[in-house]
Amino acid sequence: MITAEKTSLPRHWVAEGNVEERLAEDRSVPRKAWRHGWLMGWRDVCRASDDRTVIATVLPRTAVGHTQPLLLPVSADGPMHALLANLSAFVLDFAARQKVQGAHLTYTYLEQLPVLPPATYDLSAPWTQDAHLADWIRPRVLELTYTSYEMAPWAKYLGDDGPPFVWDERRRFLMRAELDAAYFHLYGIERADVDLVLDSFRAFKNKQPAVFQDTKDEIIRVYEAMAEGRPFTHPSLTPPPAQGPRHPPGTSPLTRVIPAGGPPKHPTAPASKKKRRGKSAPDQLGGGLFGLDEVEGGDIQLDMLNLFGEGEQK
Repeated sequence: MITAEKTSLPRHWVAEGNVEERLAEDRSVPRKAWRHGWLMGWRDVCRASDDRTVIATVLPRTAVGHTQPLLLPVSADGPMHALLANLSAFVLDFAARQKVQGAHLTYTYLEQLPVLPPATYDLSAPWTQDAHLADWIRPRVLELTYTSYEMAPWAKYLGDDGPPFVWDERRRFLMRAELDAAYFHLYGIERADVDLVLDSFRAFKNKQPAVFQDTKDEIIRVYEAMAEGRPFTHPSLTPPPAQGPRHPPGTSPLTRVIPAGGPPKHPTAPASKKKRRGKSAPDQLGGGLFGLDEVEGGDIQLDMLNLFGEGEQK
């Protein structure tokens, strides 16, 4: 679903002018200049031993390597947050696994994936309390992805100008489960087939059996509640998505660059590198694409992301 990925420094620095040149208007194709302070892309590398195949993310406007292809739509007026959620869903990942051969998720493969059309999000669903799907998805994507001031342009695009959200593993786990369950319904997957789809993620299941089982159980629990045909409110997700705890204004331990408004008023010391521990259900409820392991240490580059999963989902 949404992702936060560790990245290493590139071998060669790329000048800011080169980035801006590539994002400028290209008259040879029907695309205007990309004027947003954020980018959307996915991880090209996808091996059979990885927990997930499609790892999509939103990241700050910066240079990326060839293994991080970018999505630059003709217009960003559509529900880009819903596209990210869609690309991060288990059901979409399952479809990708039927197509991809080899270890690279190329543009050609991505174009073949059964991504839902933008018009889908103008509709409502029984569990959305008469709200459009786009409006139901937005707060969940916002809280999952906006955990650093580096992602403030993305948050503003989603209509939020507050400080970043605190990384709360339990809340993230529940919001991802809601999104995954919703997409199972949107794709018309029957209850028995939900088990089939989830059980096909054998790398995830074998490497983190407790986390996998917690993830599967929660998705199914939410799926069945949504199937009852009435508005759904997760009993354990209090306060609601996008109303979770935030860092005090001007501070965020995951921010690596100084915000445009100046340095934090109460700077937080970089987290010290922690010794990696064995993963267990209580402290690694992530599953999917967002794991606490991915934000330990002071050398973190926060993207976004698996808009919707957890752990070392690679």
